[in-house]
Amino acid sequence: MMARLNVLAVLTSAALSAVVCSSAVAQAVVVGSKEFTEQLLVAEMTNRLLLARGFTVHKGTGFATAGLRTLQESGIVDIYWEYTGTALTVFHQETGSRTPDEAYQRVKALDAPRGLVWLAPSKVNNAYSLAMRREDAAERGIASISTCFAAKPSKSRRSALGQLPT
Repeated sequence: MMARLNVLAVLTSAALSAVVCSSAVAQAVVVGSKEFTEQLLVAEMTNRLLLARGFTVHKGTGFATAGLRTLQESGIVDIYWEYTGTALTVFHQETGSRTPDEAYQRVKALDAPRGLVWLAPSKVNNAYSLAMRREDAAERGIASISTCFAAKPSKSRRSALGQLPT
């Protein structure tokens, strides 16, 4: 009799585990994104990866930064791609220069009390810069973004919209 109860307990436990596991996978993961190309692309890649892994996925796209974060903190959006610099400046009002790893570690620590977990950082670097033709930079004496805004327009080149202002 005791052996039958043990077998019944094991079978019941296994059945409950199967139901719980399958319902967890069946529960939808909501992937959010902001409304610009880069965000839409990484959200779509995330959706496809989760679908391939057997998850049910819903997309929520077109949000502003603050709105998306609010939806995540309230549990409506489960996951979205965020930039560490944006999180530091917008959500934590922190500025200053940091290495990518310092920014990641700082935002991870600041968001932990809010119940947010930052997964391992992507290998993609989203550090913005300006690019220009070498001849134009040399002609105008531009070596950095700061000197770009202090430079005078060239008289020898025309833009697609006409002569650059002087």
